[in-house]
Amino acid sequence: MAEIDILMATYNGEKYLAQQIDSILDQTFQQWRLVIHDDGSRDETVRIINAYVEKYPNKIVHIDDGIRTGGAKNNFFHLMQFVEAEYIMFSDQDDVWEKEKIEITYSEMKKNEINDVPCLVFTDLKVVDSQLNLISSSLKNYQKLEMPKNLDDSLLRNCVTGCAMMINSAFYQSMTYPRDVLMHDWWCMIEVFKNQGKLIFVEESPILYRQHSDNEVGARKKCFKSTLNKFLTIHKTLELLNKQYKQFRLVSNRSFFYFFSLKLKLYVFK
Repeated sequence: MAEIDILMATYNGEKYLAQQIDSILDQTFQQWRLVIHDDGSRDETVRIINAYVEKYPNKIVHIDDGIRTGGAKNNFFHLMQFVEAEYIMFSDQDDVWEKEKIEITYSEMKKNEINDVPCLVFTDLKVVDSQLNLISSSLKNYQKLEMPKNLDDSLLRNCVTGCAMMINSAFYQSMTYPRDVLMHDWWCMIEVFKNQGKLIFVEESPILYRQHSDNEVGARKKCFKSTLNKFLTIHKTLELLNKQYKQFRLVSNRSFFYFFSLKLKLYVFK
């Protein structure tokens, strides 16, 4: 059995998928299994997946169950039921992993985890454009991310990128999958604090985080202009705040006005 299951959620990813799978195959650490579930692609994604499965049947598994989950978050949650390994990593369909990405993350996990304690290790990322030209050598600096200190911090903003993280078996065995979660990576970060686990950040950036027009989330530079734009598009801002508040309520019974005041303080007065 592999030490690590890498979960990959795909949807219409034909343009970059082969390059990402090749980068995983080229890793210095090889005790992994790649588990892929497609969410109803209408392009050549499934054909590409099946070609790799045929070529690497002992390394790559395609969960071809016909289920359509309706988005990356639900697709990753769906993949969780097929985990067999001690550790899980998450892969987007359009990035490129540098050769030592798995080794760096796994080494940090083994160094820091304690038996039966949920642990999440995540690295920094290099932000690149669609052609892999460097935009920033650090997503943390690019977005001015700050590590959360407690549960309240984790409920207000996300600093964890799913494709950069690894969780241990103690973590995923205690995970819940509420409907009102915004994204799987944010919820994983919240669950670390909710379950008194360990959150470990690695300063290295062993992944090329590709930005293009089809990104579901992506990296947006944190600056005054981006903050101002949120307030200028007030209806979208309120819609997002409402979704974030629903996620907030999964853990806290505080009112929306309390939640809103915390967000306001975080983005305006800090």
